[in-house]
Amino acid sequence: MNTMIDLTELTQKQTRPINCHEHGQQLETGYMGRWFGCPVCADIASKKQQEAEKLEQQREFFAAMNLPELFKNSGLAGYKITDARQQPVIARLREYVEEIKTGSSKNLILAGATGTGKTHLACAILRNIAHFNIRCRYVFSADFSAQIRASWDAKTRTKFESEVIDYFGSVPVLLIDDFGVNDLLKSDIWSALFDQRYRENKPTIITTNLDEVELVKMIGDRAADRVLPKSLWANCVWGSYRRVSSSMERI
Repeated sequence: MNTMIDLTELTQKQTRPINCHEHGQQLETGYMGRWFGCPVCADIASKKQQEAEKLEQQREFFAAMNLPELFKNSGLAGYKITDARQQPVIARLREYVEEIKTGSSKNLILAGATGTGKTHLACAILRNIAHFNIRCRYVFSADFSAQIRASWDAKTRTKFESEVIDYFGSVPVLLIDDFGVNDLLKSDIWSALFDQRYRENKPTIITTNLDEVELVKMIGDRAADRVLPKSLWANCVWGSYRRVSSSMERI
């Protein structure tokens, strides 16, 4: 008795008619004895899976920006114009986003008093830039300083100072928020960070309450020479954005 099995049929792609309860008569595909069901159902399931994976990738991408919870959904469109002086600034910031999209390495400094909405604007800009699939990172200035100081303790550190600087120095677009607030770092630390970003041609966004003279004093002449000449300095000279746009309930 010949017990040899002809595998030709098994290894060839096969089809057979089926009746899908959702899509009616379809042609089912089979291979190696396995049948794959309604092709329309399979295509829909595949697209749903791809969309779910894409959404998860986007969620992880935006989560990696490390935006404060308060500003995770901030957008330039959601920034309320409460003062005529805001209009030209907002218009120029929209242009800035487009410039970064097309490869500009120009820095942005949002300077002004507390409460003018600088962080809102900066986070909105970062989110808009990220929508072009450009990796961005937010860091509160004091948190960066804390990471640097933590690197000095040989017993507890998880990173060396150079690793902290290299990480933030290599992010494609970096936002340093509230620069100069309770900052005790020496200027050579900031100089190292800004020098790396300058050499790698990467834009930095800064929000600060400092004026230009105070900023230069804080980061040092060397870093200032790296940052300021290729920067857009936006003066937020209007009153408190928080109070004007507040939804505080009064009784």
